[in-house]
Amino acid sequence: MSHPQFVHVPTADLARSMTTQVTIEAEYGSFVMEGTMYTAAHHQADGPYAGRHLPGLEQTGRPSPCNDKGIPVLTDGVVAVSHIDLDTIGGCLRTVAFHRKNLFDEEIEGFWALAEQIDVTGPHRLDRDHEWADHLLAFWAWLKDNRERYPREYVQDCTEFIYDAGGALNDLLLTDDEEMLQAGREMAEAEDAVNDESLVMLVETPNGRTVAVRQHSGFVNHLYRLPNVPNDEYADGVTGAPHRPVCRGVADAVVAFNSTMKSVTISLADPIEGVNCRDLVQGLWGPEAGGHTGIAGSPRGKEMSESDLIDAVIETAMAISGHISHPGVDHWKELLGQTVSAAVDLA
Repeated sequence: MSHPQFVHVPTADLARSMTTQVTIEAEYGSFVMEGTMYTAAHHQADGPYAGRHLPGLEQTGRPSPCNDKGIPVLTDGVVAVSHIDLDTIGGCLRTVAFHRKNLFDEEIEGFWALAEQIDVTGPHRLDRDHEWADHLLAFWAWLKDNRERYPREYVQDCTEFIYDAGGALNDLLLTDDEEMLQAGREMAEAEDAVNDESLVMLVETPNGRTVAVRQHSGFVNHLYRLPNVPNDEYADGVTGAPHRPVCRGVADAVVAFNSTMKSVTISLADPIEGVNCRDLVQGLWGPEAGGHTGIAGSPRGKEMSESDLIDAVIETAMAISGHISHPGVDHWKELLGQTVSAAVDLA
């Protein structure tokens, strides 16, 4: 063949059972699938695949695959990925001579730098005023409409999709495809509308952290960015004085009620030392609740009630405040429960 093959390897067990020439972010927790020629990985906490985004490793850590200039150009062989996102797509395209020449020119470096930044900090950290923000949103819109769904039981060829993505990026980055840019703007506007309408209340914890309480028919736990809203009726820290500050910036946590699934999900914008969302939900609803450190939800198939949502908000607020001890905390918790009850409508 005159170009490499790309394969999606969904699990560590499958990764351990095979060998490929190059791997692109084929990371499964602490296990990294290594390529015989090159391994592009950067999500490890330490060791040879620790990322340059980590404190102290800015000069020596590994870049995101989309910016990894060490990835070789291939004319054959196999490239393995563990998942599909812009960062892994960029790393894959670096192995293809045509795309490497066109898509990673110096004039486009700003786009890939932004892609790396968002890969390690989260999409809620996107500065909409960044010179490449519209292009990033445009590709996310394309990815939303075109992303393939691969099985988790076996390795699946994804070569055609990677080349389709390369074509889309060529149109977007080299010709400023207006149809793609408009699709990105429309997607952003639609998400802004959901961001605004799903926000029920903003809770300020005793130590100044914030919890966004949301209610929507779909998934909204990625909406940490707060819309600008007028002053009125939000709970104020320990004192409980009823007011709602103007919401700007990013919430530390989201507690969301999904009105379709009747479920509650807790998530963190960034890691907080000592806070584990899985522990929080299992403490509330038992071992059938589950998830990860940064996001976890109520037991599947079990309908959540208003009191469940209130409990989740209070426990999350207390956890991210470090379970602070203060004479007004019990009053604050009681008022918070009353405020959530008055604000939500789970009917």
